[in-house]
Amino acid sequence: MISRTVWSCGVLAELTLLPIVAAFKRVDVVHSMGTTAPLIGVRRGVVTIHDLIFHHFPATFPGPAQRALDILVPAAARRSTRVIAISEATK
Repeated sequence: MISRTVWSCGVLAELTLLPIVAAFKRVDVVHSMGTTAPLIGVRRGVVTIHDLIFHHFPATFPGPAQRALDILVPAAARRSTRVIAISEATK
């Protein structure tokens, strides 16, 4: 199991540092494969949403993480140019 600190740092880096690095490197497309995606600064993005377990079984996630995912996942799907849904339940 990934600790909350590591998960939080990864999501925070994806939301803040990734758009900066992508702009600096002039990246054409950013593919976020971990259910969340940068909310600003990426011209074209693809997000892979593996499942919605955080939504269907909120007790399996710590409160702050569950609330964050409830906001970040739909926002990532709206902002992305394409969405890849792996699970039939996600579609």
